[in-house]
Amino acid sequence: MQWTDEGIVLGSKRHGEANAILELMTRAHGRHLGLVRGGASSRLRPVLQPGNRISSTWRARLDEHLGHYAVEGLDARAASFLPVPHALYGMTHLAALCRLLPERDPHPQIHAALEGVLDALLDPRRAGASVVRFVLTGFFLARHVLEPRGLSFADARASFIAALAHDARRPSNEANGPGPLAVRPAAR
Repeated sequence: MQWTDEGIVLGSKRHGEANAILELMTRAHGRHLGLVRGGASSRLRPVLQPGNRISSTWRARLDEHLGHYAVEGLDARAASFLPVPHALYGMTHLAALCRLLPERDPHPQIHAALEGVLDALLDPRRAGASVVRFVLTGFFLARHVLEPRGLSFADARASFIAALAHDARRPSNEANGPGPLAVRPAAR
């Protein structure tokens, strides 16, 4: 079994000394897990950060096996999330929502919607509305998705809302933090 697809990194966990288990939201194969040999290395660790878009080739002897990924980075947007707290929490919240989907069930519309939300995540004026549109409302999720499974919202949701409210109150030129050449006033 083998396929190649584009995916968005939802998360990764170290597996042994040098490998990682990668969780992707792919276009044609849905939420899919696989082992990345050398995934814990300094070369691949930045590629496997949540929010990054990658090209992946999955191989396994049988379809029901975990399989192995060969990955290549396409868009390293995770680095731009680091100085923006609401973007980090938003990505964590979006990954938790995607984990509610059954594994290996294709959802091309959800993949496309996730791409759109991630593109809007840095702008505090667009981020909240984009996340709300991604899986409708908190009421719907709590009542029809989480409660029947005995689950509750991830802590990242509350942190995303708080960080977004804080970032939305900042002047627009400060919303994404100081620029690379910004000079901070000296302490008195």
